[in-house]
Amino acid sequence: MKDEKIAFRLTLLGLIGYAGLQHVYIGNSIRGLIWYSTFGLFGIGTIYDIITIKKQTREKNRDMGFFSFKTIEGKSISNAFSSKGAFKVYMLSDKKQYMERAYQGYGVFGDKDFFVLTYEMNTKKKVDPNNQKEIDIARDKGNKIYESDDNNAIFPIFTTDKHKKWVNKKPELCELQGYFYKN
Repeated sequence: MKDEKIAFRLTLLGLIGYAGLQHVYIGNSIRGLIWYSTFGLFGIGTIYDIITIKKQTREKNRDMGFFSFKTIEGKSISNAFSSKGAFKVYMLSDKKQYMERAYQGYGVFGDKDFFVLTYEMNTKKKVDPNNQKEIDIARDKGNKIYESDDNNAIFPIFTTDKHKKWVNKKPELCELQGYFYKN
């Protein structure tokens, strides 16, 4: 998993002639070479990246497969396939608690998708769990809510304490994707 802060710092180097390093870092080597060869698309690409590189990094990390979050206590939620193994975690909304014993690494806790729940919490619309098209649309919109900087958005939280009360705090992504731990 690539760190957003490092990607942002590498992007800033484009302002002094080292354009494209951010793209090589997040895994877009060809784009990085193009940026380097054209001085960040003559500066326009570098300016665009300064605004969007954090989002680009998050999207690239998600494309890698596994992803995870941290609990409100700051603990990385490891998935069942990692060297750490899974542990019991609770996803809390403002109305309900979902318990997961063996997180699989794809955003589903207690049969409830985090991004679908985010969508439901912010739109007050219930998604039909038997309608895959509706689920896919809600998941995409919930992901956009998560990626946005909307200060009015509300989010589920994660905790290991089943007695914890919900508070609105956007969960941090786990930089190790819940999997890539060093033993």
